[in-house]
Amino acid sequence: MFAKARLADLSIPELEQSRAAVLNTLASAQSRRGHQYAIERFIEWYFGILTPAESSAQIDAPDP
Repeated sequence: MFAKARLADLSIPELEQSRAAVLNTLASAQSRRGHQYAIERFIEWYFGILTPAESSAQIDAPDP
């Protein structure tokens, strides 16, 4: 699974409010789980874009 600690460390109140607003509108537990998963994956992807140094270091690594 992906980095739960990284998501937990986010201190962006708007992000948490938005996540809660979306999840609280869903009636079924299955829908909440699916949306929670998708939101977490999106956040991982989005914050991965914001750290290009890590990505470029992996891309520019020489082949063995």
